[in-house]
Amino acid sequence: MADVGLEPGCESSRLQAFLKSGQQSGNLMYCTLREAQIFCDAFLVSSDGHGFGVHRAFLAQKSMVMMRLFSERNNNENQVYKIDSTAAVLEIVLKCAYGKAEVLSLLGAQEAFDVLNVAQQYGFKVIEKSCCKVLQNRITLQNCLHTMGTATALGKRELKEAAETFVLRNFDQLYTNSPEFLELPFKEFEALLMNKKLFVPEEAMLLDAMAHWMLHDPLRARYSSNLLSLVKFWWHKQTTRGERHRVKEIVLKYPRLWQWTDWAAAACEGPPGFIPSPNTFPDGTRVPRTVIVAIGGWGDGAPTNTAEVFDYLNNSWKVDKRFALEERRAYHACLVKDKKVYVYGGFDGSNFLSSLHVLDLDDIEAGWVEKTGMHHQRCYIAGCIFQDQLYAIGGLDGLVRIATVERFNEELNQWEMMPDLCKARSDASACDHKGNLYVAGGFDGHMVLHSVEVFNPDTKTWKLIQPYMSSARSGLSIVSYSGRLFVLGGFDGTSRTSRSEWLDETTSQWIQAPKLTFERSNFSTKVIEGKLFVFGGYNGLRTVETVEYFEEEDPKESSDEDEFYQGLYKNHLLCDGTIVSSDGHSFPVHRAFVHHKSPFLGTLFFNPLGAKELDQVKLKALDSKDLMECLTMVYSLPTLGNLENCLRLADKFLIKQVRVKCAKMLESQLSAMNCIQTFTLARKHLHEFYKISNEWKQFSASDLANLLSSKWLYLPEEVQILDIIANYVLSQPKAKQIDCGKCLLTAVRFGLICLNFSGNPERVDALKSLYPSLKLWTTWRHLLMEELSGFSNEYSSLRPGYLPRMPRKVLANRYGVLTIGGWSGDRSTNATEAYDCGTDNWFQRPSYQLPHTLAYHGVASLGTRVYIFGGFDGTNYYNSAYMLDVTKCQWKEVACMSKLRYSEQHNQWSAIAKMHRHRSDATACAHQGKIFVAGGFDGESSTDSVEFYDPQKNIWTVVSAMTLPSRVSGLCLTVWQGALCTLGGFDSDTRLQSVYRWNEDALRWEWEAMMLYPRQVLSTQ
Repeated sequence: MADVGLEPGCESSRLQAFLKSGQQSGNLMYCTLREAQIFCDAFLVSSDGHGFGVHRAFLAQKSMVMMRLFSERNNNENQVYKIDSTAAVLEIVLKCAYGKAEVLSLLGAQEAFDVLNVAQQYGFKVIEKSCCKVLQNRITLQNCLHTMGTATALGKRELKEAAETFVLRNFDQLYTNSPEFLELPFKEFEALLMNKKLFVPEEAMLLDAMAHWMLHDPLRARYSSNLLSLVKFWWHKQTTRGERHRVKEIVLKYPRLWQWTDWAAAACEGPPGFIPSPNTFPDGTRVPRTVIVAIGGWGDGAPTNTAEVFDYLNNSWKVDKRFALEERRAYHACLVKDKKVYVYGGFDGSNFLSSLHVLDLDDIEAGWVEKTGMHHQRCYIAGCIFQDQLYAIGGLDGLVRIATVERFNEELNQWEMMPDLCKARSDASACDHKGNLYVAGGFDGHMVLHSVEVFNPDTKTWKLIQPYMSSARSGLSIVSYSGRLFVLGGFDGTSRTSRSEWLDETTSQWIQAPKLTFERSNFSTKVIEGKLFVFGGYNGLRTVETVEYFEEEDPKESSDEDEFYQGLYKNHLLCDGTIVSSDGHSFPVHRAFVHHKSPFLGTLFFNPLGAKELDQVKLKALDSKDLMECLTMVYSLPTLGNLENCLRLADKFLIKQVRVKCAKMLESQLSAMNCIQTFTLARKHLHEFYKISNEWKQFSASDLANLLSSKWLYLPEEVQILDIIANYVLSQPKAKQIDCGKCLLTAVRFGLICLNFSGNPERVDALKSLYPSLKLWTTWRHLLMEELSGFSNEYSSLRPGYLPRMPRKVLANRYGVLTIGGWSGDRSTNATEAYDCGTDNWFQRPSYQLPHTLAYHGVASLGTRVYIFGGFDGTNYYNSAYMLDVTKCQWKEVACMSKLRYSEQHNQWSAIAKMHRHRSDATACAHQGKIFVAGGFDGESSTDSVEFYDPQKNIWTVVSAMTLPSRVSGLCLTVWQGALCTLGGFDSDTRLQSVYRWNEDALRWEWEAMMLYPRQVLSTQ
């Protein structure tokens, strides 16, 4: 058994690595731990004698071969394993296994094959796949045939297909430049020629390739008839004069092949009645599988009508006049449906267009046909095919940005008006995703937009989705790719961006995706063969012609991590640590995995002073039942039977994503029968559940009104209760809706909504966009407008409709948190803001406003009084002091400071004993009747000393035993749960996020946790 603690003065590189790992996720965290040799429980020894520390459970998850290897020995046996590989290759394999697959990009083809062999031998499927991808990028004319043969022998289908594709696409260069080509066996050569994807600029080039291959070995002449039958000779009218002449040259160039003369003559002269051989390909010329057509757009400073065709197989662009528009057009919509190309809206350089033109690909010679135009002119339009119909969304009509939406009815040849968007927008983008129509970003004429709207075809309503994108974007692209909703590029109001993100629909969060290679806006996107292509655009200086694509990695690199570790946990396999409950029960765990899932629990095992981590810790605060529940959440899902306890433990031990998991479980298990039994839980989480579950609508109106009236009902903002009521009322029979609405509206605290709105009536109508269901009700708006007419920023919990709801975590100060003065922009301010935890809202408190602007001042509170002293207003330094009685909303000047200590009874400042060290950027707090001061800057360097002041004796005492773990300034010293704690600070090199707690029994600072972000000069409450 070992206690967890940090000795004074320790801030080692291993500690920094451990801190870094806590902010990482997945493989990167394990990689950091391996590099610092933290929590390693086995050694792999290469064939040349080098050892590597690893985590058995982690590698076992990556490879079943390693799982069997590790399982052959007990935990008490020597955990050293010999690996049949050189140290260099083994190091690369381990880096890849631990998430640093980018090292493969630095390897040559032969090195990648060596890594592939080891990965295949020891069952690292993900590394095999990564090696194959690297080898795909290393394919050249000199090694493509060798790669194809080796991949076939190893059974690597994707690599074999990639090499084969390279051979097919580059055959025109391959047969003259590759020595491997001449060594091809007949069957493989024949298979290449028979492949319809074989690329040759002209079919006659095959004759040259055949001659080159056959002349390398005279015995191959016997294959001439077989090979000639594979050439795509076609009818005389389809063969150009140039190519016929080329065929003659090839035949005459190689006298031994004069037996081809009859075939050549037939192809060149095209005698009447010529019919190709039955073995000849019946489908004519070789054509690419997919093409992209770029039509119109902005180029050379003006709109254009030209069209270019992109041959995906050959990676080439060609101008094709058959697709050219009759008029110049840019900023338009261009879509393909049922073998027809549709172009509508846009700008021709002078006019904003509403016209629609259609090109039938089955009758391309007929050209573009004009159809009925849209109701509105639309430039910077967002176009989309949704439910097999064309949509025209938003845009600029020449005067203003518009919110109108139209749909084209092809049978009637007319446009139909659809419900308007929630916000007017141009330069937006739209796409169909999982049966809903999404519109993202854009420009409303005043600002670039963050918002995303979704159209529900069943209710025919638009709704803003929450949260908004992480950054504002216009000229972006939104696209459904690989089952996810991506937004790419655009203009953020300042510059073009290359940032991309996707919507995680399970957590309603936007997740950063890989950036585009180039910054761009107003571009096009298309998904082709599993790849997301980006074409053209504007980079802020000029239009660009670059094209790039993104191919998503397999999101499931290995077996499900949670399920895998759950199996190990249940069977006590490969465990390397033990947690002991307060009643003495032991639970074997996997330290690195526990650290990944619960940073708090992970810190218990970490020993920043020693070279070896702790393998056993004891939790005095948890009995075996709670500890088992906690570890169940770490390794799997919580149970509904004790859900409140699960949430309590998850909050305490920082177990990630438990709230989302609980919500999913409640969605599937909540019913009218158990909803009342979990009434307290429903009050706390109704704001989350009402959107994902319909079973709460089984409440009666009176029961729901009682629930909504409770002060314990948690709502992020009071206005959300209107949406809850609207959803409930609209689910009831029409005959009951009016009575239900009247009953439920009595539970709304309109005064709290006024606080959210800061008394601004203009924001009321914005609710209709945020919650479209409210369009059906007017009573709520009347009551809210009436309340706003008499609104005052002076908050009072006694006013009707202002009674606060209790937050999940209640602040001790009933008056909330005040921010007083400070530095705002480039000047000091005298403003005061108050935080109301009940409404989760900051608002101005004019009655608390300082007599003059002030920053860098001290602040303290005694009961209902707040004191400030000293400070700087940008010009003058002050020694004045003021007192605010929050019950009377009035500042009063008190005696100026003489030195340090103020007596409220005598209204005067008096000097007290000096500290032992000069300090700035230090921190102080009161604890056990004394004032403690820690850290700070003494004029030369940061300090790690701690001293306290005894008011009774008027002396300062340095506490050498309390020396901080490192020299630090700008930290925060506070009292939490009866003990002194330090948070953050600056150690002369980096800002810190560590938290330490003083253990008075052991007389040492103990590692407690770490904040999410590094901080200095911080404040706590």
